[in-house]
Amino acid sequence: MVRHFSDQIAVMYLGKFMEVSPAAELYSKPIHPYTEALLSAMPIPDPRENRARERRVIGGEPPNPIAPPPGCRFHTRCPRATEVCREVEPPLAEYAGGHLAACHHPLNVDSTEISAATRSPLSPLSAGEAHAWRPGRGGARDTAARGVTGNGGA
Repeated sequence: MVRHFSDQIAVMYLGKFMEVSPAAELYSKPIHPYTEALLSAMPIPDPRENRARERRVIGGEPPNPIAPPPGCRFHTRCPRATEVCREVEPPLAEYAGGHLAACHHPLNVDSTEISAATRSPLSPLSAGEAHAWRPGRGGARDTAARGVTGNGGA
């Protein structure tokens, strides 16, 4: 229903934005694993199609929201989590079309889209430093040459 009433959708987990996107693109191209899992949990009106589809089940227990884990808030339940996810909070990366996602290991984007992504000024101050962050790499890479600097906005 949300896709029919909203132009833009934000997905949050433990008080942090995981993804912000134009509605149509969020449903056709989720970038964050949490968004993909949420979308796969939505029922499909056709019972045969609903039974036949693959669902992304999120394992584990949600962390304590009063004392969230360091790094990416979703790393304790994410099937793609690596060491960088446990240590560095990913900033919101801005992809083409105004699609934002906070993930070190994004889904449904190719290497060209990852290379073109920039750190959104909407990234929280607590997110990783620009010089140590690139989506899809999860490691150090100097992005100053790409014009990605500073800690972003609130």
